[in-house]
Amino acid sequence: MRAARRGALLHVLNGDATAAVLARSGVPGDRLPFREALISGPTPFGVRTEAWRSLRAAHLADEAGLDVQDVERALLEQEQALEGIADHAEVVLWFEHDLFCQVNLVHLLSRFAELDAPETRISMVDVGELVTVEGFRGLGQLSPEDLVALFESRREVTEAQTAAAVQAWAAYRSPDPASLEDVLATGTSPLPFLHEALTCHLARFPSVRNGLGHVENVALGRIADGVGSFSSLFDEFGVAYPGYGLGDTQFRACLDRLAVGRDPLLGLEGNGEDEAHLRYTLTGTGRRVLQNERDFIETNGLDVWLGGVHLRDGATVWRWDERSEELVAQPPGGP
Repeated sequence: MRAARRGALLHVLNGDATAAVLARSGVPGDRLPFREALISGPTPFGVRTEAWRSLRAAHLADEAGLDVQDVERALLEQEQALEGIADHAEVVLWFEHDLFCQVNLVHLLSRFAELDAPETRISMVDVGELVTVEGFRGLGQLSPEDLVALFESRREVTEAQTAAAVQAWAAYRSPDPASLEDVLATGTSPLPFLHEALTCHLARFPSVRNGLGHVENVALGRIADGVGSFSSLFDEFGVAYPGYGLGDTQFRACLDRLAVGRDPLLGLEGNGEDEAHLRYTLTGTGRRVLQNERDFIETNGLDVWLGGVHLRDGATVWRWDERSEELVAQPPGGP
C-alpha cells in the first residue's frame, strides 16, 4: 500500500526569504527552501549520491565557514525530501532568471526526470514580467499577494523544458565547457532565461587579456575607482549585473581569492567575520592586471572550479574571449 501523502503540494523555493513570504500568503502546501549554491564550487560529471553530497558539503562549509558535518546532514535531509516527490500531487518550483537560480533549476528538473513519480505534476512560476520591473532583485522582496498571483498563474513543466534542463545540466557538469557553447548554439528557448544565464557563466572563465573573469574584472575596476567597502561593492555589482544572482558568500569568495597568492591583487582590511567593515584596496600588481599589463594566472597560478571544469595549474585552461564571445583552450604551458 502506498504511504499517505504528506501534502498535496510541495513548494521548492530558491531560498528562505521567498519561503518566509510564501508562508504568509495563505498558499497551501509544504515549503522546501533549496539550500544549495551550484553556481559555486565543484559539480563534476559522474559523481553521485554519497560522494556528491560529501563533495558539495565540503565546499559549502569551507566557503561559508560552517561545520561540514552539519552541512552534509542538511544536504541529506534535503535530498530525501526531493526524492519523496511521489508523495505529493504537485511540486511547484520557485526560481528566478539569474545564473544562480537557473543552475539550481536545471539541476532539479534533471533530478526529477530520474525519479519514478509519473503521477506528480511538476510546475513552476513564471517571473518573466517581473524581470523588466525596475528594482526587481528577487522573489523574496515581493509581497504575499504577489506570490499568490504567481502561484495562480503557474504552468506545468513541459517535456521540452525538461529535455533542455537535462542537456544544460549535463553540459554545466562537463569537464569540457565547449559543451555549453553547443547548448547555446542548439537553442535554449524552452527555458527563456537559460541562454543569458549560461552566457554569464562563460564570462566567469578567465579572460584572454588578463586571466580574470568578468566578476573579478568589474570588482577590481570599482575598487580602482575608490569603492572599497565590501557592502558597496556587493550592492553595486548586484544592481549593475543582476544576471549573475550572486549571494554575498559567492561574491566575497571571488574577491578573497584575489587577496592571497604569491602576488596578491587586493589588500584586505577589517575583521574577516564582519563584512560590514571589510575594505579592499588595489595593490600595484592588481592595477597592472586590471590594465592588462600582467596576467593573473601567470602571476598567481590557478585552482578554481567553474561547474564541472577544474581550472588548475598543469592542465588545459579555458579562457573567455570577450570580443568573439567564445572559449579558447590554452594547453598546459601554452601562451
